[in-house]
Order: sequence, then structure tokens, then C-alpha cells
Amino acid sequence: MTGKAPLVEVENVSVRFGEVHAVDGVSFTVERGEILGLVGESGSGKSTLGRTVVGLVRHPSGRIVFDGRSVHEGSRAAQRALRMRMQVIFQEAKASLSPRHRIGWLLQEPYAINKVPKAGRRTSEGLLAEVGLPAEIATKYPHQVSGGQARRVSVARAIALRPDFLFADEATAGLDASTAASLLNMLRDLVDENGLTILLVSHDLNVVGAIADRIAVMYLGRIVEMGPAEGVVGRPSHPYTRALLASVPVVDASEIGRVVAPLEGEPPSSIAPPPGCHFHPRCAHAIPPMLADASGVRRGGTEAHGLLPPLARSTTDMRSDDRLDEEVVVRNILRGQPGVRFAKRSQEGVRSSRKQCWRSSGMSGSN
Repeated sequence: MTGKAPLVEVENVSVRFGEVHAVDGVSFTVERGEILGLVGESGSGKSTLGRTVVGLVRHPSGRIVFDGRSVHEGSRAAQRALRMRMQVIFQEAKASLSPRHRIGWLLQEPYAINKVPKAGRRTSEGLLAEVGLPAEIATKYPHQVSGGQARRVSVARAIALRPDFLFADEATAGLDASTAASLLNMLRDLVDENGLTILLVSHDLNVVGAIADRIAVMYLGRIVEMGPAEGVVGRPSHPYTRALLASVPVVDASEIGRVVAPLEGEPPSSIAPPPGCHFHPRCAHAIPPMLADASGVRRGGTEAHGLLPPLARSTTDMRSDDRLDEEVVVRNILRGQPGVRFAKRSQEGVRSSRKQCWRSSGMSGSN
């Protein structure tokens, strides 16, 4: 994307918990300033892979490099310095915030842990303002704020140290559509304004399709398809990606021209995954070579790899500048239509859109 070396490089990484194959030989890169979406059903290994990338899961096989340095090698001091540049937005926002302290104190805790000089610290009120929350939130305890506010507090805490990389684990899980759209807009703005790089984990292709530059699809510990968001959502190559798109609830399936038969059977055991392509026991397109050959990741959106005809897609909700419009994404999330995309605007346009987004969704004080 930029001509520079990728910020994150993951090479043949595997993670096992006893006999469980949580992640199995995964390789990918994340470019600087990119949002990479990682999607898949529960138990596919998405969160484990993300936690491994930031060093929270120890001693994986394979190699993970962040800006030229190994994440799992080096002295404790070197690893701490590296992790200041890699932060996490945890799936359970309130559980990640200590109930014993006020939010203002929790926002200053990263500075205390990393011994950041006072001159380099930002005020709690300033951090809250950056994520669209009023200053009085700093005096509250985590149980006194809503789920949407707690999620924004988690984002504020994650960006306090001005990291280069964020791992967002199910950042919109449990949020209503309007609040989720506001949060997605805010994450996109952080990338545009501060040059952040984000690994966004979600089981919701609507969310990932709305914000990500590229999408990687995981199944049973492996990446089965990867490519530009438009290609993976609009012209998926792998039958499992097709199944994920088909599983999104819609009011009227004929509205977007896709009616796909549900998958048969249950996912194989991660203790004894099938040989070759892990998906072949449930795949109507499996052929004998797939039973033995697990090499290769399908590249979404390329006609050469297309197994099925492209999805018919509605263009009535696309905008010429492609920035996420909250009214549009709420409507699309509710009816299950993915594919609304972002693009950069001027800083003034970004700020005005964000304020409008907060007002329309009630984020200024209630979410």
C-alpha cells in the first residue's frame, strides 16, 4: 500500500493448547495504515491469532515480526518497549476495566505502568474528548456507564500511549447498530488522522466489510481466503466465505440476489482436524486433491479463483465518496447487507461527520 515494509509480518504461526489446534500454519502481513479484518465463526481461532500477534499468547511456533523486531524474542525491557506500540481493545470492555477505580484513573494507568513522564501524558478529559465522550465520564466507575461508553473508554485507554498498532477484538460486539456505526466511524478516523494500523477481529462480515481495507477469512485455525474487502464481500472465492455471507439474516433474500443452501454438518474437531482443506467434509465442491493438499489461500475477488458466480449486489446505498454514512450502515446492518465502504475526507469533513454521527445516535451522553 505504501511501498514500505509491512508493519506486521506473520509467518507460518501455529498455536496449540494441549491437543487443540487453535491456529494452524497461518501467514499474512498487515501494511502500515491499513485495517485488516479477520472474520470467521466462533472457535475459528481469530482472537487467539490476534492475541498471539500482540504477544499475549506465548511461545507459538512460527515467526511474528513487528516493525522489524520479533514480538516473542528479546529482553523483557525490549518487549515492553515494543508493546507500548501495540495495544488491545478487548472484547469485554467492562471486564477489562477495573471496577475499583474511576475511569479517569484507569485512563492514566498506562502512563504509570510504563513510567511515562508527566510532560508526555495526555489528560483523561482530553482522551475522552478524542473518542467523543464528555469530561464528566472521568469521575464515573465502569459500572456507571453504558456498554457503548465503556467500549469508547477502552479505545481511549488503548490510544493513550499513541500506539502504531491496535488489535480490536470484536470491537462492536453487543452494541446496537447505531452505536456500532459510530464506533466504526471513530476507528476509521483514528486511522486517517493518526496513521494507526488495526487488526479488526469480528464474526460479522457487515462490520468488517464496512471498515476494512482487506479481509482474511478463518476456518478451524487456518486462513482460507484473503483479499481486498470489495473482492471478498462481492466476489468471494471460497465456499466457506459464501456460507458466511449467506448466513447473514436478511428481511428479503431476493433483495440482494443471494439464496444459498445452508452448510450441512458440524465443524470438525480442532483436536483432530481433517487432512488437507479443513473445510472439505462440509463442502459441496470438494475434490480428491483437497483431501491431501492444504496449501494456498484463495484470493478474494479474482475471477480466476471464483468457484461460484459473483453475488448480485445492490448499489443503491453506496456513496460517491464511499465514507461510512451512519444511516446507511444502520440500515445495512439491520437488513444484513454488507459492503458499505469508507474513504478519506478532509479533516473538517471528518470532524463534522463525527459530530453529526454522535448527535444522531445519542453518543454525546447516553451511549
